[in-house]
Amino acid sequence: MRKNILVILAASLAFFVSAAPVRSAILRVPETYKTIQSAVANAADNDLIIIGKGSYKENIVIKKPLQLRSAKGAEATVVTAANKAEPVFKIDGATNVLISGFTATGSDTAGISLNNATFCRIANNILTGNANGLMSYASNKNTISENTASFNAQYGIYLETSNYNNVSYNAANSNGDKGILLSSSSANTVVGNDANLNAWNGIVLWASHGNQIKENKALRNTYAIVMGDSDDNEVSNNSTWPNLFVILPIILVYLGIVNYLVQKNIMKLMYKA
Repeated sequence: MRKNILVILAASLAFFVSAAPVRSAILRVPETYKTIQSAVANAADNDLIIIGKGSYKENIVIKKPLQLRSAKGAEATVVTAANKAEPVFKIDGATNVLISGFTATGSDTAGISLNNATFCRIANNILTGNANGLMSYASNKNTISENTASFNAQYGIYLETSNYNNVSYNAANSNGDKGILLSSSSANTVVGNDANLNAWNGIVLWASHGNQIKENKALRNTYAIVMGDSDDNEVSNNSTWPNLFVILPIILVYLGIVNYLVQKNIMKLMYKA
């Protein structure tokens, strides 16, 4: 009898231990770990890594669910690619990753890259001075919000074969080619973004279907919103205006014609008088 009671107590204890919530650890850079990548390597799933203000030169690869937050925000926490051929931050085959509050710069690939990533959140980052601000490849159901992806050589935000993502309230301005590009990417929500002053297009959909493109600003690009081989997209309530340098010659010609007609009529009145 006593043996049975002990067995029951042991089983109950094991149940409660297994059912107890696992507390995530907090790792700090540079206090505990000198580099962000070393903190990532030593973290357990779902740990929180807090990065102090400063400049870091490294490439960070994340392959497990983690939270990476800066302590003082993107302007105070700058990460430059040590290897220009690689992204500054790369989420590779992971789920439930957060990257928030960094400036990522100096990559010939991307400031942040998602590769086969799901349920990740990229928020409040500055992605500038890269080939591309953010690249997403075969990554689904992620949230990309409130980032600044501007002054990159090619694209601000680029989704390739990526579906069911939320791209909202980002600034993708003054990039060398396009602000936001969706290629073979469907069922995404692109809402409330600024895609202005890009060299070519503000927002482009190529072979992409069933997306919502709503309430964006695409101002002073060569072309505002461009779609090719794309069907069943909802495009509504966007603000568009072509590049001033494109329409300026037309305006000047129009003003010249108006000025000529005004002067001609004045001369006619003078001669009649």
